[in-house]
Amino acid sequence: MFHSKARNPNIASAIPNSDEQTNPYLSARREWNERYGSYISQTRNWQIAAIASLAVAGLACGGLAWVGSQSKITPYVVEVDKLGDTIGVGVADKAATPDTRVIRAQLANWITNARSVYFDAAAENKAVNNAYALVGNNTPAFRTLADFHTAFQPFERAKTESVSISVESVLPITKDSYRVEWREEIRERDGRVLSNTNWQAQVGISIVPPTEEAHALINPMGIIINAISWSQRI
Repeated sequence: MFHSKARNPNIASAIPNSDEQTNPYLSARREWNERYGSYISQTRNWQIAAIASLAVAGLACGGLAWVGSQSKITPYVVEVDKLGDTIGVGVADKAATPDTRVIRAQLANWITNARSVYFDAAAENKAVNNAYALVGNNTPAFRTLADFHTAFQPFERAKTESVSISVESVLPITKDSYRVEWREEIRERDGRVLSNTNWQAQVGISIVPPTEEAHALINPMGIIINAISWSQRI
């Protein structure tokens, strides 16, 4: 009797497909897949790396913008005695309310800048700018000062006369308001005295620490005048 031997499946699977070995098109396709598949994978990796870099750059730019928007100025208040020696130093923007003596000196200086008339145009321009630097925008004090300078134009007055201010007293009324009294002397350009008058004002203030260097140099304590009402004393 004739018996055929069964074919071993393991041996059959181990025998490579002759078509894949002899067909050049299949070999070329396999080579293309291996080569360009690696290129595609590398391109995807670079794209992911580029997106990650852009995200990091965006976060860095946002952080720099935030840091740049923060205040870099820290104004200090230096207190001195009558001899000019330093007796105290403090950070202005951390102080709840400046010393009363500092406020009084600032208000006296403001009245002088707002009401004086100098023959020297440069000095007059500096006084006017310093006066407006302490006045809050869109406040009653700003309108009062603007109306005063419109009615009594200091640069026009300087062509014929000068006005000297002597502040006599600055007294607190409440925490945020002060009474100022001063004397105005008007002289012609030849030095002849035209008049001496006494004046008074009630000034309302608030404390707003400066955040810009230009403001800190003029008004380091952040004393802002919000309301002003002045009149001549009879």
